[in-house]
Amino acid sequence: MSNLQGRHVAFKVDSLAELRDLYAEAPQRGARVAMSLDHGPTLSFYVHDPEGNACEVYWETGRRSSGGVRPIDLAKSEEELLELIRA
Repeated sequence: MSNLQGRHVAFKVDSLAELRDLYAEAPQRGARVAMSLDHGPTLSFYVHDPEGNACEVYWETGRRSSGGVRPIDLAKSEEELLELIRA
């Protein structure tokens, strides 16, 4: 997934709960989760669908910036994730 060169489709979700639900559901639908990241303004995860297409699913956090990109575990509870992004 690190060699996408920006070639992927992205889907915005309306809530952190929706992002977490889709993250948990992706493997059950045949998508391989490659990574999940905290971009600052967004939390996202990246998958390859069964045909190999790269997709990003993201939620806007309301933050302007976090000073960089860092991995994040979207399997954590919503409360834990909100605490991390508020720190």
